[in-house]
Amino acid sequence: MITHSISAKSKTKNISFCAVLLLSVALVIELFAYFESPAIPKPAKQAEKLSAPPVVLQIENTGLFQRNTSVIWEELIEGTIINEAASLVTLEMSLVELTFSDKTKVTITQNSKLNIKKAGLELERGSVRIKTGKIEPSQKLMFKIGEQELALADASDVFAETGLPPMESRIVVYEGEAIIKSALSEISAKKGDEAVLSNSTFLIYPRKLSFSLVEPINGSVEHASKGSKSIKFRWTIDPKQVFGSAIALEVSSDRDFSTSTIRKTVAAAYPPLKEAETTVSIPIQPEKKEKEWFWKVKSVAQRSESETNRLFVLPEATIKQIYPPDGTQIEPGDHLDVVWEKQKSGYRYEILLTEGEKMETVHKIVTSDNFFRFKNLPEGNFLWSILAFGQKNTLRATSDSKRIIVRKKN
Repeated sequence: MITHSISAKSKTKNISFCAVLLLSVALVIELFAYFESPAIPKPAKQAEKLSAPPVVLQIENTGLFQRNTSVIWEELIEGTIINEAASLVTLEMSLVELTFSDKTKVTITQNSKLNIKKAGLELERGSVRIKTGKIEPSQKLMFKIGEQELALADASDVFAETGLPPMESRIVVYEGEAIIKSALSEISAKKGDEAVLSNSTFLIYPRKLSFSLVEPINGSVEHASKGSKSIKFRWTIDPKQVFGSAIALEVSSDRDFSTSTIRKTVAAAYPPLKEAETTVSIPIQPEKKEKEWFWKVKSVAQRSESETNRLFVLPEATIKQIYPPDGTQIEPGDHLDVVWEKQKSGYRYEILLTEGEKMETVHKIVTSDNFFRFKNLPEGNFLWSILAFGQKNTLRATSDSKRIIVRKKN
């Protein structure tokens, strides 16, 4: 009995061992089959379609973009239509400009990443310049930077850049308005304001201009005897604001500096420059009744820029201004007669009166006479000039630009 009992236990152990061995082999085979079998495809990520897809308008050097449905980064080319949510990246010394159907333009500067979503734009790193187009009054362009969200209205011009800890992000409002929203509050930043943003708070203060435009004075008229005029541009610089950066002069025939823009760079210097000047050749177009040009300067990194001044470049002055002499001073509310030399019979004249502190022409008077009386001029510094037009509205002659000072006597 003892011998039989020992044999039974041995058989039981053998059977248990075989069972365990068979289970182990089966498990190995199942695992092998699992890893060798093709992966079960996951459902594709749905594309987030954009209602107003932007188009790549301009590229300098290299730009990349990644659709939200892909892991592949593609190289941007001019004319690319980004019709679904995507991320855009610029590399060193690169720039990408986007344009939307409402004429909004977004410029992405170097070493930046911008996410384009159906809900709006999100700056993940770097800096962008946003010029909004035709946006309905009830709508806003939503733009996120850090923990804050900005709502940009129609015709706004905003520069935004992210910071690295412990630095904050910041925005500069050049035109229009930006509503800054956070979890705790909401505030408006308007033209001339600069806002410093942290994770939970923001501080808004008036932006100090880094440049002051000196020459040519705002609203002045330059004359050329040939097809172009060489003009000297001069400005002062706040070295604490610019930090010795290279400076770009921009001269354009349109106020937005989007077309027909002449650019000239003044190299960085150490110690930083306090004043700079350069000369640019500006073409004239006699067939245009007026040829306005606008100019400004900015640091190459686009961190700061000047106000914008205006000037006219016209054919050589041939109209003699008889009265008043240059620099005439009168009191506010006084009348002032201006007289000039009469040109050929049949000419009509345009009198331009421009305020030196502003961009707009205060008065533009059309007359067939060679004299005019200004009434009730407000206080300020003005420039007056004459344009003469012949048949088919062709500009035939121009005058110099002379000063009128309207100021109370002490």
